[in-house]
Amino acid sequence: MTKLMVIGGFLGAGKTTAMIEAAKTLKKIGNTVGLITNDQTDYLVDTQYVEYHDLEVTELTGSCFCCNYPGFADA
Repeated sequence: MTKLMVIGGFLGAGKTTAMIEAAKTLKKIGNTVGLITNDQTDYLVDTQYVEYHDLEVTELTGSCFCCNYPGFADA
């Protein structure tokens, strides 16, 4: 079964750090983990930061998830 976790919060709240640490922990115990980063801009620093930690990541840029569900579903 595929499970989904959505993390949201204010700028600088630690969302990306929490996501990376959770992904590392889940991978350590044998889970397959994929991350999706999202922002309304076209350049996501968070995506590069996740890649730096050797985690699989896809980004959805230019809109929020709620305004672009097809893009989210395809990611």
